[in-house]
Amino acid sequence: MTFLSHLKRALIGLALCYASLAVNSKSVTRYSDIMGCEKECIVESSGWPTPYFYDYPGISVAKRVEADPIAVFFGPDTFVISGFVPTLLFWLMAVYIAAYVVRTNRPEV
Repeated sequence: MTFLSHLKRALIGLALCYASLAVNSKSVTRYSDIMGCEKECIVESSGWPTPYFYDYPGISVAKRVEADPIAVFFGPDTFVISGFVPTLLFWLMAVYIAAYVVRTNRPEV
């Protein structure tokens, strides 16, 4: 495989990882700087299969996770790398498996 085919698959996996922000759920997390959340809080989260973007109570829009590309890294909500890495690996594996299945089931010409 060429470098460009790996790059293309990596970009598709990254795009699918970003698209998974459309899947919202509730998660338990801690915020040591917010009174009442020192031990745990239930907040909105986004990302699938592992949530990696969490609502920051009291600062961002209540009960909503901003998922635009700039807000992911510079917005008021919380980006968690320990949730992002498994999600990215999941989507990369899905892309590589799909490419393998398509390549092996292609009829010979």
